[in-house]
Amino acid sequence: MNRPRKKVFKVEDYGNVDACLAAMKREGYRPTRKVEKPFFKEGPSGIEVAGRSISFEAVLEKPNDK
Repeated sequence: MNRPRKKVFKVEDYGNVDACLAAMKREGYRPTRKVEKPFFKEGPSGIEVAGRSISFEAVLEKPNDK
């Protein structure tokens, strides 16, 4: 089966960072970049950071070159 060479794993899909990294390893990917994006909400004192979204960009450990 052909898997994509690059894939993005979102931490929110796995619960925590450790579970996300374990899922990556299980699927045969290794992380290349961690991306943290803040999200905001409007509060009484203006715009405030409400949280952050964490994801990892990953590549196949051993791609199938034919």
